[in-house]
Amino acid sequence: MSETAAPGRAHLAYMPKLDGLRAVAVGLVLLQHFGPTAFASALGAGGIGVKIFFVLSGFLITTILLGYRESALGRAQATVLFYWRRFLRLAPALYAALAAAWLLDIGGIRHDWAWAALYIYNFLVVSRSGFGPVGHLWTLAVEEQFYVLWSLVVLFLPRRALIPSAVTLIAVGPLYRLALCLIGASNFPQVLLPGAIDGLALGALLSLTAAQPDGLVWRLAASPWTFVIGLGGVAALLLLFGPQDWPRRVLYGSFVNGAALYAVAVGSQARRRWATDWLAWAPLRHVGQISYGLYVYHYFLPQIAKAYFPALQAASPALRAAAYLAATFAVAELSWRLIERPVRRWRHAVPVLRIAEPAGA
Repeated sequence: MSETAAPGRAHLAYMPKLDGLRAVAVGLVLLQHFGPTAFASALGAGGIGVKIFFVLSGFLITTILLGYRESALGRAQATVLFYWRRFLRLAPALYAALAAAWLLDIGGIRHDWAWAALYIYNFLVVSRSGFGPVGHLWTLAVEEQFYVLWSLVVLFLPRRALIPSAVTLIAVGPLYRLALCLIGASNFPQVLLPGAIDGLALGALLSLTAAQPDGLVWRLAASPWTFVIGLGGVAALLLLFGPQDWPRRVLYGSFVNGAALYAVAVGSQARRRWATDWLAWAPLRHVGQISYGLYVYHYFLPQIAKAYFPALQAASPALRAAAYLAATFAVAELSWRLIERPVRRWRHAVPVLRIAEPAGA
């Protein structure tokens, strides 16, 4: 992943630790789905990984949008360019996965493909009160919906309205989750955009205030106490409350978002920190670069194995997990080299002024 040094600049500097952080996030998701079930579920690994992705995405996307806003582009041109580049970055791997699932007749995609292709799969989850065989696609829907909403806010509202907008959206998340508890709703509506928007908006706020690294937001975000409180809050909620108890439903995401905010803040800074320098390790950075493909493809592979390689189902859980993990990395690497990276060469095809953006965004 790449990032910018400060919003509003056309030049975007690569920040290697944020690629490492993406590797950590996707690793937690893989642990949830391929690792020891009881341990991963008790830890809430997948949920933590997804929320890290949301905070990262909010930071990345806002930085990109601010660069467009302060460029020579008109607002309409910037909007078209932003949507075009988002499509080229996200759609190829997803559509390749959906096409393969269609051909192999797995995951119910022959019936549900449009929900996934149009980035509205989270609405299907709510309508069915279940995630289904490709339930991980709800997160892609949430991010895409946020991109559409937030791009209009950043590109068209007055600059003075952006920080208040982000703060408002940060408050919307826990208030929405609390409202679900008060009306006795299930957990499933939390996969709609309001249920996850606080993490995305926290990342956005970090980007909006990046020009004031000594300001209140960055001092709080980069404080180790933010990480400690976030991690401690997650641990307390997991130990003291069940998945249906209102404190966990309302506050779990907020504590994870706080810890993730710290990681994004310190990872985006150029100065060395002994506690986070390991995130810049080259192999970890490469995993971060292909993390989108890892996320998109990994959920399909056990279903392919079950349908076409039944002997693997008789193997030990550890062997199955190793096989799924190896296959996931192989497919994601091929997708990165043969589909995702080549397709990105088309990002300048829109007839508007060229502006640099993060290579991995």
